[in-house]
Amino acid sequence: ATTTELVALGTCINYEMQLASNCNGSLGVYSESVLFLTPGCGTRIDNAYCSLQGNDSSTEWIARVACNDLDHSSGNDGGYGNHTDQSCTLIIGGTQNLLLQPGYSTFGYSEWWSVWLDVDQDGSFSDAERLYESSVGMNTTANVQLVVPADAAPGNTRMRVSMKYGSNAGSPCGSYANGETEDYCVDLVVGIGMEERSASTASVFPNPASDRLHVNGLRTGGTKEVRLNDALGRT
Repeated sequence: ATTTELVALGTCINYEMQLASNCNGSLGVYSESVLFLTPGCGTRIDNAYCSLQGNDSSTEWIARVACNDLDHSSGNDGGYGNHTDQSCTLIIGGTQNLLLQPGYSTFGYSEWWSVWLDVDQDGSFSDAERLYESSVGMNTTANVQLVVPADAAPGNTRMRVSMKYGSNAGSPCGSYANGETEDYCVDLVVGIGMEERSASTASVFPNPASDRLHVNGLRTGGTKEVRLNDALGRT
């Protein structure tokens, strides 16, 4: 056997490779294509996460996941859907709404939801990284309050959403009888701090912001002072 090293490949690029023999200038038949993704896509993809899936999702599956800038609908993914090409921005230390909608082939079942977030970006989901689990089964859309820990590391990571019939998934890894699991990319960002020097209550948007920030709720008249601080306390 001959080993060939491929060099100068780009980072986070999908490649297609085929092989063919070359005997004295005579090119043989090409092999079937081999697809591979080079590293460098970030922890959400480069890390080797364990698998979790439902063994039967023919009658119940995850139909929609929405949070902040993500609103993704899907059908039956066969028990597991890798949707890490879809990204949601979550604010570290903040509370965000997460919409979880089931899909059914006929009528609704009692579904239990679990949500894990790889907070420390180490490629695994610990017990402490289960940020939500259902307290009761339901067959309608679940509106979840997701609290991102204040000590979460900024950057991109993975979120795992599990919908299981009858009870919560016991572990972020393995399998269960009925339902579905989906993985998503999450961008963890530091929120914007604001100190407001008037007697009124103000709000800011968008949050997070890049080059422009709107302030609502300041009293009319007079001079206002608004001071913004970043996560390091810089003004």
